Amino acid sequence: MFKYIFFFFHYLFIFYVLYPFSPYNSIVALLVYISWIYNKNYCILTEIEYKYFNETCMLTTKVRRISKYEKGLLLFSQFIKLIFLVHNTSMLQKHNYFQLPFYYYQ
Repeated sequence: MFKYIFFFFHYLFIFYVLYPFSPYNSIVALLVYISWIYNKNYCILTEIEYKYFNETCMLTTKVRRISKYEKGLLLFSQFIKLIFLVHNTSMLQKHNYFQLPFYYYQ
């Protein structure tokens, strides 16, 4: 039972890191990417799962390397976040949204 709870939290962590609109996931994504580099393209959580449960969250009995597609997906989600961040800040600089509620009462 504890195994599946751990797998569930691993899936939630994956979705949190890949979701580009979470406020603080850029820091976490950077830490995950650095951990992949230092751990020779292996996920630390997957290795812990294999060590204690002899199974990974992907329901395989072997630990596999992080592929270039998974790395690309992580970088692409952060790139999407950067595009939206730049777009939204440029839109905020063009308009004074603090005066907008009072615009109709002048």
